[in-house]
Amino acid sequence: MQIDLHLHTSASDGTSDPKELVEEIVEKGIGIFAVTDHDTTVNVEKTFAFAKEQGLGFISAAEISAVYDGKIFHILAYGCDIANRQLKEVLQYNQTIWANIDISRIEWVSRKDRRVNAQEFFSYSYEPSRGGWSSLNYLIDKGIVGNMQEYFMTQTDFVMDENFAYLPDVIEAINASGGKAFLAHPAYSKEKNERVMSANRLDKLVRAGIVGIECYTIYNASKEEEKYYLTYAQEKGLLISGGSDYHGKFITQRKLGVPHIT
Repeated sequence: MQIDLHLHTSASDGTSDPKELVEEIVEKGIGIFAVTDHDTTVNVEKTFAFAKEQGLGFISAAEISAVYDGKIFHILAYGCDIANRQLKEVLQYNQTIWANIDISRIEWVSRKDRRVNAQEFFSYSYEPSRGGWSSLNYLIDKGIVGNMQEYFMTQTDFVMDENFAYLPDVIEAINASGGKAFLAHPAYSKEKNERVMSANRLDKLVRAGIVGIECYTIYNASKEEEKYYLTYAQEKGLLISGGSDYHGKFITQRKLGVPHIT
């Protein structure tokens, strides 16, 4: 049975709503999946209802931003109780950080481009099916940038407040909710001069409490990198997951069900 345990909906930066995502899942022949929206579980219950109608296996989850040892990590919370107070507090904290980052970005751009107005941005809204996030879509609508690549290229000097939830606190909240903490796409958080995340850094994350690694991911540049993470996980007795990091039409290079995992 094919699985995909890393999917985004329009609740974060994907384009598919729960019903649309389940329809795509059925079309692809995927039997078990997880919605892992960034720092929110708002679409988990809705997706589960549609998945149940189709007889699909569904895992409640979220992709939680965390800081540790001077870096940002994405932690996948699998099997979590989304009603858990401690988990909800961590997610709300991170959502506030993201909102502040959006405002800071717009204020930064407004100092360079008079077409951008921070006060106007405060009342800005967009259709979630577009994917992305507020500051990106606002700058697209203002004609400042054309896409996500231009968005980041024009803000290379912007210093982002990366004060997301502390990784041990994130893991504690996941555990309190009955979930399991996995490191998402380790290649995302490796040092720039590293081919793969070092065993030393992985060891620190294991000591902090992660119990699994997303080994099957498009972030791996080669089968050798995939094997490296698989071998590490197996030697440490960690759980193994994988997924496409699908965002619908927002990031078209990421295809549902790729890599193919059974």
